[in-house]
Amino acid sequence: LDEHNNSTTKEIIDALGLRGDASRCYELAKNYRNTTEIGNLAKYYRIFRMQAEDPDRRGEKPEVRLLGTRAESIEAIAKLAKRNRGKELGVVIPNTKKMVRYYHKELNKKLSSAGFTVLASNLASMVLRAYSLTFDQGNTITFVNRASVKVLVFEVVFAAEMQSFDVAVFRLEAAFKNLYVVCSR
Repeated sequence: LDEHNNSTTKEIIDALGLRGDASRCYELAKNYRNTTEIGNLAKYYRIFRMQAEDPDRRGEKPEVRLLGTRAESIEAIAKLAKRNRGKELGVVIPNTKKMVRYYHKELNKKLSSAGFTVLASNLASMVLRAYSLTFDQGNTITFVNRASVKVLVFEVVFAAEMQSFDVAVFRLEAAFKNLYVVCSR
């Protein structure tokens, strides 16, 4: 799942050796990951035919805000973390070394004295090695890129630098897939 190379369902089935073995194939017919409110936001970006049953859990309505500068984003993430003390916050950003370093440094300055741990993993630069990331720990802010967030679940998610998404017409499908994944974490 990226802008340049997506696997088809057939390719995934073949790679996992599932062809002809229906006993190993399961259709997930219900969204257990999200609250109803998050599921409704993610649905906006859904492009696949399968419609999972809505989640039973209720939660807060997601906020979508337009922020003008990185400094405003840093401030918004810091406030969000403080409002959600004790929870694990995921920040999804593009995979650029300079951006990861900036966000990591600025949030560390703002939040380390308040008892928060700020972690950043970047596949290209490995600001912090992926194996040393800590999950399922409160008061933690973890920066991940869009490709890395696919298998993760956070209690609170902030998607920064969305203006850098490549949504050219020929990549619109990939952009929607990525946005669906980001919204449903």
